[in-house]
Amino acid sequence: MATMVTDEMIAAYQRDGVVLVKGLWRDWVEVLRAGIERNMADPSAQLMATLKPGEQGRFFDDYCNWSRIEPTLKPGEQGRFFDDYCNW
Repeated sequence: MATMVTDEMIAAYQRDGVVLVKGLWRDWVEVLRAGIERNMADPSAQLMATLKPGEQGRFFDDYCNWSRIEPTLKPGEQGRFFDDYCNW
């Protein structure tokens, strides 16, 4: 079940500038995880891997993938992409 944003949460945001909405993205975690794994397995031409050979750690930066995202919307739904970055 999706977490609902309540009037109290909206009031808290307007008053405090921040609000914690626990579980808001719960239904999207696995979708996002799969998308990141897919992007890392097949990055775009904009990939920037900033670590040099032999350096420890990992930084993966890829963007402008919105044109490669397959539509997953149901009929009657609409979506808008503002920006898309995959930093890992």
